[in-house]
Amino acid sequence: LVMAAERLADHDPARAGPRQRLWQIRAGHVILATGAHEQPLQFGNNDLPGVMLASAGLMFARQYGALPGRRVIITTANDYGHEVARGMIEAGAEIAAVVDSRPSAPASDQFSVIAGGTILQARGRKRVSAVDIAAKGRTSTVACDAVLMSGCWQPTLHLHSHSGGRSRYDEEAGCFVPANSLPNVTSVGGCKGDFTLSACLEAGHAAGNFAATNAGYPSSTECPKASTPEIGDIAQNVEFAETFSFPRKGKAFVDYQNDVTTADIDLAVREGFVSVEHLKRYTTTG
Repeated sequence: LVMAAERLADHDPARAGPRQRLWQIRAGHVILATGAHEQPLQFGNNDLPGVMLASAGLMFARQYGALPGRRVIITTANDYGHEVARGMIEAGAEIAAVVDSRPSAPASDQFSVIAGGTILQARGRKRVSAVDIAAKGRTSTVACDAVLMSGCWQPTLHLHSHSGGRSRYDEEAGCFVPANSLPNVTSVGGCKGDFTLSACLEAGHAAGNFAATNAGYPSSTECPKASTPEIGDIAQNVEFAETFSFPRKGKAFVDYQNDVTTADIDLAVREGFVSVEHLKRYTTTG
């Protein structure tokens, strides 16, 4: 049983009739393609205006034609941050540096890469004006007017879990992926842990063919191909640098909605709430 909410008049309160309609759908097969969430990184003052997720900054530039900043710092723990840097350059922004926490981060001839580095804090009052960076035992301050962060991508497993599925941690992908799915529920794409465009297309095509055939419908025999490499062709390849001994200044938010910081997490651990389930309730982390 799948429950679906159809929004009829939420956008137009003056419209006559119901605002929403609730559907109850008995499906022979359900394909989940709910994508993945990009996760932020923690550093001092990471709530300053001008600090945002890398995918959000790229959407501003590509979809709306509005640069989030002219001189951009990108901090990342995976390959996606490098793809965003190339996308921002195409949009007309200057990349001050890509701060990659992986010591083995790939170099680039288009922008400066600080391998094995991390941002300690963002500086500025009404918006970002610079960041303090720690790398190889030293700190430096780099001027910028925007910080795009990409910690890693976490598959959206909510509907998979609601259907009775479990999750497991994939060390190679650096995230939780679906496990023990019901026979007639299939996860594809980002919510399955596929982080390349080609893998998403192949998995979606195969799942659609399987479901259509089982339901007695004709299926497509040719999988669509990407005509050109896109920003979706990313590899998770997550790796975090070892903890630096340099002190972080300013609040480093973990949960922006509930105002939970890394200091709150530290306090919870000191109080003995070391179980994740206990810790998230003690700190109200969402």
